Amino acid sequence: MAYYWRIESIPELCDLVPGDRRKWWREAIAESRSGRDMAIRLGVFFCVIFGASTVADWYGYSSGPVHWASIGCAVALTSWVLEVVLEQPRARRWLRVNLVRQMAREKKLAAV
Repeated sequence: MAYYWRIESIPELCDLVPGDRRKWWREAIAESRSGRDMAIRLGVFFCVIFGASTVADWYGYSSGPVHWASIGCAVALTSWVLEVVLEQPRARRWLRVNLVRQMAREKKLAAV
């Protein structure tokens, strides 16, 4: 599974002008999310915060900057993993279906 750091490098968006890329990517992200997906994310984040806090407590950092830094790092890593595993693949799938439909519709309108 490929992960793309920039919108410009996403294969489904390569043929579009830069302004349209961002517009289509935002729409793909918004349309590919569901309530179930958001509930899963929220549950994962709560588990990660609890887990990072527990691990910090085990090592004697029940309060202070190390405690909060461990939680922050765990949340940041989890956010990136969820982006790689859930968000980008779903958005790219949505783009493959809907961008092709829109391009076909625009060609049809241009021919008329």
